[in-house]
Amino acid sequence: MFRDRLTGASSPAIAIRDRAVLAIISKLDPAILNTPDLQHRRSLILLNMLIWGVYSVSLRWRPAIHPLSFLFMFALISGIAMLPLFAWEHSTGFVLQPTWLTFSSIAFITIFSTIVAFGCWTRGVELIGPNRAGVFLHLIPIYSALLTGAVLGEPLRSYHVVGFALILAGVWCAARR
Repeated sequence: MFRDRLTGASSPAIAIRDRAVLAIISKLDPAILNTPDLQHRRSLILLNMLIWGVYSVSLRWRPAIHPLSFLFMFALISGIAMLPLFAWEHSTGFVLQPTWLTFSSIAFITIFSTIVAFGCWTRGVELIGPNRAGVFLHLIPIYSALLTGAVLGEPLRSYHVVGFALILAGVWCAARR
């Protein structure tokens, strides 16, 4: 968008990270990559990546306000934008159950996945720029797998380890000077 260029280390880092993502998604089985369900998910992932990239690059237009004020306004606008989907979901009969699990899940997502994550991301992009910061997005599968292991008891598999090693190699390539 702003004629930003990739650094010399970014291209190999992107190639390594792409292989890491494929290792995790395919569970080290190339046949999985051709299933119709994954083709649909791949389209959604690419759309999400495009939107996230535009958001990250557009952060340079962020007004000179306190980061928490910016985060609040972003959350408010996002919440308003979600109201029609909430209304549609409610009209189909889906209603959140007022349980401790529902409350704790919403609290966790609100605090960590929204406030802390967006605050850190915005600050990181401000400090090192969107090109270099984008490299660190691929750490999310590592945290996700570790969290599902800790919370849900899901075992760590060999494809996770291969993917993690590739992700860390890609991050290292992009982060070094």
